[in-house]
Amino acid sequence: MAIYNHDLTKDGQHKTFLFCWHKQKPIVLVDESGKGNVVNLHVSQDKSLNGSFSNIMYGENI
Repeated sequence: MAIYNHDLTKDGQHKTFLFCWHKQKPIVLVDESGKGNVVNLHVSQDKSLNGSFSNIMYGENI
């Protein structure tokens, strides 16, 4: 649904967030890998981020 990339350092360190809809539920995936061509996604453990995205997707107040 949406993607956000946050560059952490000038040498290529970053966090890339993918805001998705999976099996009728909102999910936030994140890639925290360094430089390179490999994307290593995992489910975000950030409870605030996950909760805010869920609220947006379900039309609830944030």
